[in-house]
Amino acid sequence: MAMIFCSSCGKENPPEAVNCVYCNAPLVKPVYSRRNPDEKEGIIGKGYEEEFKGIFRSLFDFAFKSLIAKRVLKFLYGLSVIILCIGYFVAIKESISTAHNLHANSLVEFFAFIGLFILSSIVFTFVLIFIRVYYELTIYFIYLAEDVRIIRERK
Repeated sequence: MAMIFCSSCGKENPPEAVNCVYCNAPLVKPVYSRRNPDEKEGIIGKGYEEEFKGIFRSLFDFAFKSLIAKRVLKFLYGLSVIILCIGYFVAIKESISTAHNLHANSLVEFFAFIGLFILSSIVFTFVLIFIRVYYELTIYFIYLAEDVRIIRERK
């Protein structure tokens, strides 16, 4: 188990200590917050450094003490949104060219553009919702795995 750092003097203490061995201040045990699971309450200094490893250092952590899936999912979600936005703008461009290529009067072109614009907007919204829900469910399973690991370490 990792060492605990004192919130008063900042010095390292053994994990079983209740008070700081240097200044006798009460030690605050780490509490995992669901509001922001990446942020640990009551930890300062270099405590629980395995939780804050860099992504490349975590890649070579063969004991799997730190998980990189959350960081990878954040990147993949951002990439998905960018690709989806590019696809949306391509669809808008194609709806403009399709409406223009109908060789009909301007009213038909206008309604064709509006119809394709609305359709692509609806598809964009539903796909974005689907992607977001998929990544949220995935991240909740990761949180569940981390919570199980924490419970297992307490025993």
